Amino acid sequence: MRSELGKLSLDRLFRVEAEQRKRATVLESEGMRESAINVAEGQKQAQILASKAEKAEKINKAAGEASAMLVRAKAEAIQLLAAALAQQRSAAASLSVTEQYVSAFSKLAKDSNTVLLPANTSDITHMVAQALGIYTTLTKMQAAKTQDEIPPAHGDPQAPSTEVLKAEQATSS
Repeated sequence: MRSELGKLSLDRLFRVEAEQRKRATVLESEGMRESAINVAEGQKQAQILASKAEKAEKINKAAGEASAMLVRAKAEAIQLLAAALAQQRSAAASLSVTEQYVSAFSKLAKDSNTVLLPANTSDITHMVAQALGIYTTLTKMQAAKTQDEIPPAHGDPQAPSTEVLKAEQATSS
């Protein structure tokens, strides 16, 4: 009976020991599984954080480039505005010349009974050039009138007469 009792206690001991090994294996397996899950979660979080950092870097870079584009666009706009202002100055000069052109024609109409009109009134550049020519001629005529009124100094050549200036104007037209 002792031997039977000994066998039973040994069987029980072996079973308990086998069960403990089985539980240890299961616990070790679960521990490895949990460890692998934790490692995978850590890698996932690391990738997420790296992706967010890369995204933030791209956003910052794009914002910087956008700011640089705005600065370049503003600079270009300022240059275009400066060029437009420069053109406006020449437009103002053209307006002044055109006003003088009209004034010169009105003087011609008042001084004589003959009015000269350009053949092509739609060609502004030709009209402005012609106006400048007429204006120059009129200023010369004005200067000639004032010189005719003032006696010439000794040794100075005689100023051209009004008839000479009119002849020059007729040939230049």
